Amino acid sequence: MADANDTPELDPIPILESLADHGVDFVAIGSYAAILQDVALPMTDIDIVPRDDADNRRRLVAALEDLGAHEQVGTVREPIDDLLENPDSLADAKFRTFVTDHGGVDVVNHPDGFERGYSDLIENSHEATVKSADDPNRTVTVTVADVGDIAESKRRAGRAKDIAALSAFSSVLSPKEQKRLLRERYRREVE
Repeated sequence: MADANDTPELDPIPILESLADHGVDFVAIGSYAAILQDVALPMTDIDIVPRDDADNRRRLVAALEDLGAHEQVGTVREPIDDLLENPDSLADAKFRTFVTDHGGVDVVNHPDGFERGYSDLIENSHEATVKSADDPNRTVTVTVADVGDIAESKRRAGRAKDIAALSAFSSVLSPKEQKRLLRERYRREVE
């Protein structure tokens, strides 16, 4: 089992290529998807919401295996042997965290505010083209959640880090919504 402190720096291209090569249907959500839509947030990992069916789970587990993934469970990393034997168990939790040879991947089956997961997000999603920093001819097309849906999921999650990140979404939030979120953030900070 690996130490949780040695996560590789995120290199999104190989992760996205593996998902594409395996035919995984997913919507990117979270900070990385927001960054692809010009929201200024730190790039830490890739959050994906997979389509919920058995064949897609098998393809996703195969992609994770090819990426050298280990599941992050608390402070330890465990091999994904159980998932390889039973890919359907991937759907047993709201989210699961993996560390690959190319950085972190969170599989979020039911993001806050979007309990049907992929089905809720796909309608407002759109495609973004990601270019490699090393080779501009190396690109991957990824389906990303609408930036408003990403902000809404962060708002509904209500975690301090998500509420803090919402200020970066000011261009997609109304002034009234911005004030409400600032009040929530202030209340959390004084508690």
